Amino acid sequence: MVNVALANGETVLCAYKQSDIGPIPADWRLEPMANLGQSLAGLTYSPSDVRESGTLVLRSSNVQEGRLSYVDNVFVQMEIPGRVLVREGDILICVRNGSRELIGKCARIDQNANGMAFGAFMGVFRSSINDLVFFAFHSYYVQRQIREHLGATINQITNKSLKSFLIAVPSTEREVRRIAGALSDADALIEALETLIVKKRAIMQGAMQDLLSGRKRLPGFSANWETLPLSNICTKIQDGTHFSPKTGGGDFLYVTSRNIARGFLDLRDVETVSLAEHQKIYGRCDPRKGDILLTKDGASTGNAAINTIDEQISLLSSVAMLRLDEAKHSADFFLQKLLVEEGQKQIRDMMSGNAITRLTLAKIKALIFLVPPHNEQLAISDVLTCMKDEIFTLEAKLAKARQIKQGMMQELLTGRVRLV
Repeated sequence: MVNVALANGETVLCAYKQSDIGPIPADWRLEPMANLGQSLAGLTYSPSDVRESGTLVLRSSNVQEGRLSYVDNVFVQMEIPGRVLVREGDILICVRNGSRELIGKCARIDQNANGMAFGAFMGVFRSSINDLVFFAFHSYYVQRQIREHLGATINQITNKSLKSFLIAVPSTEREVRRIAGALSDADALIEALETLIVKKRAIMQGAMQDLLSGRKRLPGFSANWETLPLSNICTKIQDGTHFSPKTGGGDFLYVTSRNIARGFLDLRDVETVSLAEHQKIYGRCDPRKGDILLTKDGASTGNAAINTIDEQISLLSSVAMLRLDEAKHSADFFLQKLLVEEGQKQIRDMMSGNAITRLTLAKIKALIFLVPPHNEQLAISDVLTCMKDEIFTLEAKLAKARQIKQGMMQELLTGRVRLV
């Protein structure tokens, strides 16, 4: 007997027993999926059956983040057996894929997908307690069983393996419903936050296009904008070292194009160089906090970020440093000008026809922008920053909601917390 937390914060004394997935409540049972429902194999079709319209065949690409997605669809026109047509409430599972990480990902069939087919690399599980099984499939204990059945080289779950997976099942339908309901509520919150973030991003994208181009003006501003090349906007445009320094030593951060994300500096995997190596680079380029860092080589050309680091850093030649006169121009404003279509189109045009994706310093200096007065630059930057901050806050809430749901799954699906 152990004290178990209830959802309302109280504790009660409950009996537990050991099982193949760890301790579970004594009144729960561990059941193979074969005892809980029906496992169905998918449709085999040939390329000649594929059409632009017909019956949609659900595949791995139609399962994204635990939900159905319809961005990469395949339609067939052929005679389709009833056994491969999904029903609302079914669990669609990826059982075979070239990527091991995708094996076991799943989604619930909703009303919109009812009657669609599913492909041979997918499986469907049909049960009266599918809501519970669906969440269990995302739990650590079922995911562990999937990994164990994959073995060293086989990238598939056989129907036999799927039927053998053990699921912890409460003794009453009421507790099953309450667990599934609580986790469904958590999912609904996550989906609502995701939808709101998409909406806010679209609003911000529209505001950026309008405000940064001058199509819309903020109240109180009416002065004319002028067209200027970047060479007239920046006091210094330079790139980093053109040799490959020896990394390591830990004295200075060594920033390359892979550390420049779209709009922010990503230092999660940043390398370092010693003082001696840094001194070889620093004479050429001396990036400061507040400078714009623009990638000029490789697939990420055109990404840009503000340098947010107080101490000195070392730059590779794949990154250009743009320094502005803060009394005349806002780095935040021009960062956004580079990232929106106005700047990105110029960058693409300058690189067109080149065998190697590369921006020279001369081409960077020749980038031309429509520029408002300094006070309007600051006002526009403030508006966009407020929008970004709101999105960051929502993203933090979303991350927290996902973390809470993950914890709920581990606790509720094994009975460590009881909804009774």
